[in-house]
Amino acid sequence: PNSFLMVYCTLRNEVSLASSQLVSVDDIVMDVGGDGSDESQTWDDQEAVVVTAAEKAQDAESTEGAKVQPSSVESIALMEDFGIDGGNIDGYDPVAHDGFAPRPGFDHKVSYVEWYKAYALGKPADNAADAYGAFMPHPDDKPGDKPQWPEFHDMYHDVEFDGPPGPWDPEDHPEWAATSLAVADLLEQYREAAQHEGYARTFETANHPATDANTDPAERDLLLGMILPDLSSHRTLAKAMLADAWRAPGGEVSGERMRTAIDTTLRAANHMHQGATLIEDLVGTAVGALANKNARWALQRGVFSPEEMRAMLDTLQQRDVGPVDPMPSLRGEHAFSMDFTQHLFSPPTATGEPHFNRQRAERVFSWWERDERAADLIERSSKMTPEDVSASLDTLDNYYRNLGDMMRTGYPQVRADDLDVWVDQNLRTSPLTEAILPGLSRYYELRTRGQADRRATQVAFATEVFKAEHGRYPASLDELPLSSNGTMTVDPYTGNHFGYKLTDDGPRIYSLSENGIDDGGSHSRRWGDRGGNVDGSDDYVFWPPQP
Repeated sequence: PNSFLMVYCTLRNEVSLASSQLVSVDDIVMDVGGDGSDESQTWDDQEAVVVTAAEKAQDAESTEGAKVQPSSVESIALMEDFGIDGGNIDGYDPVAHDGFAPRPGFDHKVSYVEWYKAYALGKPADNAADAYGAFMPHPDDKPGDKPQWPEFHDMYHDVEFDGPPGPWDPEDHPEWAATSLAVADLLEQYREAAQHEGYARTFETANHPATDANTDPAERDLLLGMILPDLSSHRTLAKAMLADAWRAPGGEVSGERMRTAIDTTLRAANHMHQGATLIEDLVGTAVGALANKNARWALQRGVFSPEEMRAMLDTLQQRDVGPVDPMPSLRGEHAFSMDFTQHLFSPPTATGEPHFNRQRAERVFSWWERDERAADLIERSSKMTPEDVSASLDTLDNYYRNLGDMMRTGYPQVRADDLDVWVDQNLRTSPLTEAILPGLSRYYELRTRGQADRRATQVAFATEVFKAEHGRYPASLDELPLSSNGTMTVDPYTGNHFGYKLTDDGPRIYSLSENGIDDGGSHSRRWGDRGGNVDGSDDYVFWPPQP
């Protein structure tokens, strides 16, 4: 009952939404494939449906046409006393705060933008984000700043192509061949950018108060104005590069070109995992899953020689960065909630206590579709005492810290249902927590699926390499050599080996998924989605690749 799905459409490079809606997920029947069928995509093709606190807040702030009424003289004076144009993080000790942003004291302004710049964003010397930015579209680009991208026509951008990926002859697909030629330089730039070691994007804000007389002065230094990264370009180039790797003049796919394409997309995926936001981490998971799927299909279609299979396995293991620490992204979400609370209850009273700001509330709660829901939130928020605000901050603090610890512990000790229980225990603390506290069990699920996907793909290659060397498949996964980190054969959902069965057609490799029970290797395209599979199986089969 407390889950929501954000549904929106926007043109490439748009940084704000004209409107947004939050609707009960029970009211939604989602056609994820666009063909009228809700079974048209495997998990790695689906866009993640995760609404974060930052996105909730940003959508509220970016509502087109919203204006803030002029503040009273008294409020302006209080804002000046509050240091609304200044604010600093002097004296902040990241160790003492476990890396989390300081909570607002209300007797002085905390600049969460400065905190985010100093402590949330990385500062690598070799920054891939700069290389990507040299050729990828950006909302602030002016005509002529960068060469215009061509239209993409390939197996992943052709609505008539029904997959799975496979060899294609340029003579049979002249449009695909034309795209291959048109994007060759772009893909080479993508490959070169992916070679960089680090990744940290520059903090940018959509607020331009100097040119907008209607902007609340307090909004000049808000995380709410941060431009969330537009990462569709990464998905576009990853798909184009992998599609191009299947180009087969004369019917033969180059194993070396395929390995280069997979290596590039995995490197780019790892860059996204280094980002400071949950959405970057999720895009990294999606791009990585696409690369691994193509690797498995290329193995199944005999693209690689035995030597190339070994080289491909080495590449997969080198690019497997292991479980991505969720805490940096959660710290960013925490900072958004602190900033949001400070904004909503400022300027403070003359004694430095939090004071509800109705004008701001009417703006930031405007994302609710139903007027009575927004009015209810505003009315109940207006009655919050300083003690209520402090209790809400305690809840938000405790929520993100414990959520990070639960995600770090991971499966099988902590399952997605446990995170939903944790949300329910905290959500109804106050109108404030109801409005901005996100449920992130779906994010947790997708991260774990990505981890299983990386490992199982390596296992598939390792079994084929084993057969090439011994003339038979391994009788069990115990016969495979350990990977460098010793986790290759471990299904993250159970902490034990992946499901493994030898059949007349070769091995069957699968994850036991959310329920952690071996259901015999019957493939569930949606990993059961916590009991949603009709035949009762929760297993996800990686090998042989499933159509």
